Amino acid sequence: MLSDGGILIFRTPNAYHYVSAIARITPYWFHRLFANRLRGIPADQSVPHPTFYRFNTARRIRRMLPAAGFSLIRLDFIESNPSYGMASRLLFLTFMGYERVANMLPRLAWLRSNVLCVAIKPAQQNLTRTPASGNTMGNG
Repeated sequence: MLSDGGILIFRTPNAYHYVSAIARITPYWFHRLFANRLRGIPADQSVPHPTFYRFNTARRIRRMLPAAGFSLIRLDFIESNPSYGMASRLLFLTFMGYERVANMLPRLAWLRSNVLCVAIKPAQQNLTRTPASGNTMGNG
């Protein structure tokens, strides 16, 4: 459990990026078959994780953080290297072009591959009434 005043920092795949969009509409066996091939790495080097997109858009993060008791400090989008294009020069150049355009144009930030978030769990004030005066005092 995060203490009051604690900072939560996380990175998550953006549901609107092409990799996430393809992962969302394809079955897990497809990920296991193609993910490492597209990245140009041996099949036994990495096993893709099953994908569940529930906290992967700016809108969802902005809605769910306050419901969980957090205040949003910063929300950014970054486009990482086009690792899924390593198997083919044509794929790599296509994905590299996408990366360059997505990073160059602020209007396309929402299409970048990763969401970076910083949030804080605000300190809770424990308000109690004093029996004698009925005044409210902050204790904590």
